[in-house]
Amino acid sequence: MRSLWNVAAAFAAGAAAMYCVDAAISRNRAGAADRPTDAQLREQIKARLPELVSQPEAIDIEVESGVVRVSGRVPADERSVLLMQLTDMPGVRMVRNSISAFDVGGQPSNLQV
Repeated sequence: MRSLWNVAAAFAAGAAAMYCVDAAISRNRAGAADRPTDAQLREQIKARLPELVSQPEAIDIEVESGVVRVSGRVPADERSVLLMQLTDMPGVRMVRNSISAFDVGGQPSNLQV
């Protein structure tokens, strides 16, 4: 009798796990349809740069599979805001930071984010 309960419990646990996995896969498929393409994401980021940094022309953006690589030079006090805003943008899976920051006096900053 005890093994019958074990089989029933294993069956129920397996069914619950399949339900959760299927729901997660369905959410991912629905979310993938809403994600912008890499080119669209790059353009959206470039359009927002003037809001985020004082010298947007000094920033280079590359996007591959939702992974954003940001490089260039920004004032040290603008770097963390830029990186946080990029991370929060829809469609961005990850941000790779290649930004070099400088103090307002023009000296390189040792601050690492």
